[in-house]
Amino acid sequence: MPAPILFDLDGTIIDSGPGIIHSLLTALDVMSISRPDESEWSSMVGPPLWEMFSRFGLEGDDIERAIVAYRTEYRAVGMYDFTVYDGMAEALRELQGRGERLAIATAKLDQFAIAMLTHAGLEDCFEVIAGVDPEGTRRTKVAVMRHCFEELAWSDHRDAVMIGDRSHDGEGAAELGTPFIGVSWGYGGREELASAGASVIVDSPGQLVGHLLPRG
Repeated sequence: MPAPILFDLDGTIIDSGPGIIHSLLTALDVMSISRPDESEWSSMVGPPLWEMFSRFGLEGDDIERAIVAYRTEYRAVGMYDFTVYDGMAEALRELQGRGERLAIATAKLDQFAIAMLTHAGLEDCFEVIAGVDPEGTRRTKVAVMRHCFEELAWSDHRDAVMIGDRSHDGEGAAELGTPFIGVSWGYGGREELASAGASVIVDSPGQLVGHLLPRG
């Protein structure tokens, strides 16, 4: 049985920035927090929500209120404001056709991830779709990855691989000893990915497939 390939979702498979940014800005308005300069908006895509809102000085119950405001707006307006990156659907289908075990490890609610991948026609590519839980007990990328591996019944994290576009993907992978592949088309950029320990950075879904398929 092949070792699993874990994918981040936002900034890796789909460009979901517009919906996420809209919902984050709405939540900041609800919390009476000044919106950051537009040049900073793209950096808001990717980190876990609790971490993002803590950057704006929120703590405790205020973070929870902001998350509720974000998710309410995201569910109503932002969730389907995304596009699948060019070539990604074909890449996933090729990997699936070669018998690879694919899974999602995302910092968004798993129910959102499932709905979005179903909307995109890609849900069936993934054996497991794992995200954060509404109760907040599984809110970091490493916690989501652990949960994903548990659902896959895979114990040797070193044989798997994590693919993503932000430092959180690499940091979660490093904590578990899982190799990390960075994708340059997302929201992190090559410098962030290299600093997060990416063993390789790929520039297209086709290049990603070419790198993955020689796996033993």
